[in-house]
Amino acid sequence: MARPNYSAYNALIRGLQYLHWSQDWVLCSKLRDDDLSIQKLFEQGKDADFGWSFYCDSDFAGNAESQNKRRSQNGFIALIDGTPVVWGSKVSSVAFAHPEIGESHADISSGAAEVYSAANATFEFLHHSYCSEEANIPFPMPMKLQMDNATAESFANNSCFKTKSKHIDARQHWVKTLRDKNIILPTHVDTKLNVADIFTKILDVKTFKNLRSMIMVEKPN
Repeated sequence: MARPNYSAYNALIRGLQYLHWSQDWVLCSKLRDDDLSIQKLFEQGKDADFGWSFYCDSDFAGNAESQNKRRSQNGFIALIDGTPVVWGSKVSSVAFAHPEIGESHADISSGAAEVYSAANATFEFLHHSYCSEEANIPFPMPMKLQMDNATAESFANNSCFKTKSKHIDARQHWVKTLRDKNIILPTHVDTKLNVADIFTKILDVKTFKNLRSMIMVEKPN
């Protein structure tokens, strides 16, 4: 919107066309069994996931547009009983390598980009946990955050060598807090099953449709 041009206009038209031809795809929540009450969910204990699942992902400097400056695109999504309830996509907004740079920029490490993706996702999920608490909906803590990057997973588990993540460890204290306070429980997920990937990059048709079918259903005629 800041710099409108013909390519942006064509992208807008393509987006509208997609919405028109896919209007039968909807979010659908499964009905719980009658004997699976809220109270019974609470009785399962703090280790229960209560039907929740959390995903995050980052596209490592994949956007070559000049205004993007090769910053990574972060994606996240939370589902309950297979139905998306919160999701989002945003560009990295921090200076990875050194605060004196003074602006967000690309990073040379895909692991660092994934760490920030996990952190940004957690902030959104924590906000939703407050809403769930007010609605008396059980929310798991720590959250089992599913990610497909081994470096980010190791960092969040505090099991990586400091030399491999020195610039993260030294500068980004809020990421360390995220790790040290045990807010999340990193869990590995295969890239093909990481539904947050749909928010990070332009995918081929087959991959896009596979991920879409994991979070949406086609409304019957």
